[in-house]
Amino acid sequence: MIKDKDIARDYLHKNLEMIDLINQNLAGIQDKVAPEEFNQCRKAVGYIMYEAFSRVVEEIVREHPDLSPPGFVMPNNLTKTE
Repeated sequence: MIKDKDIARDYLHKNLEMIDLINQNLAGIQDKVAPEEFNQCRKAVGYIMYEAFSRVVEEIVREHPDLSPPGFVMPNNLTKTE
């Protein structure tokens, strides 16, 4: 995805921060809205987080395994594509 390791590292960190912020925002409304509303928001946010994670984080880690976030495990069926 991104060959330059420094750029990849920065882009990876920014995406992980974005995912964390989205998750925090979702958690912040859980007790403030009806369960049905929260579930709708959670589903919509889930799509965003999945896309950011699978299309950015996994792709960068595939290219630069040493940039893998702590505790991150690459799914077994994913390998680096040429």
